[in-house]
Amino acid sequence: LKLTENTLLTPEGYDRDIRHYVFEIKGTPVRYNVGDCLAIFPRNSRESVDEFCAMYGLNPEDELRITSLPDARNPIPDELKVRQLFECVLDIYGKPNRRFYDQLALFAKDEEEKKTLETLTSDDPKGKEMYRNMSEDMVNHVDVLKAFPPPRPPLDQ
Repeated sequence: LKLTENTLLTPEGYDRDIRHYVFEIKGTPVRYNVGDCLAIFPRNSRESVDEFCAMYGLNPEDELRITSLPDARNPIPDELKVRQLFECVLDIYGKPNRRFYDQLALFAKDEEEKKTLETLTSDDPKGKEMYRNMSEDMVNHVDVLKAFPPPRPPLDQ
C-alpha cells in the first residue's frame, strides 16, 4: 500500500511519536469498510535500541535462542539477535503494567526501591495513586529501568 499522508499528531519534542496515516488503496485488492482496522507492526528505532542495550549492558549483536511457550499467541522466532528482540518484538517504549513493576521488585536489592516497587503494585491508596501518576505521565519501560538501577532482570528470564 502507498502511504499518502503521514501527519504528526503530537507536539515537537514530545517523547511519543503519534501519527495519523492515510493509505492509497485504489487499484489494489484491499477493501475498506467503516470500522475496519489496519494492523501496523512498528519497530523501535535502531538508535534507541542501541542506547537501551548500552544502558542495560547488552551487546545488540549477540545471538539469542528463544523457547516459546507451547500456548503462546504470538510466538517469536527461535533464533534472533538482541537488537531484533528489542527492535521488533518487545515494546520497550510502551507503558508498563502492574505486573512489570511486580516482577522488577523481585530483582531489587535496595530495600527502599523494593518497597517503592511493591507499593506501586499494592491495593493501598498510596500505591494506586503512585501507579496512576506514573501512568498519566506516560512513563515507559525504559524510563522505569533507568529510574531503578541494577540489578535488573537478566535477559535469560
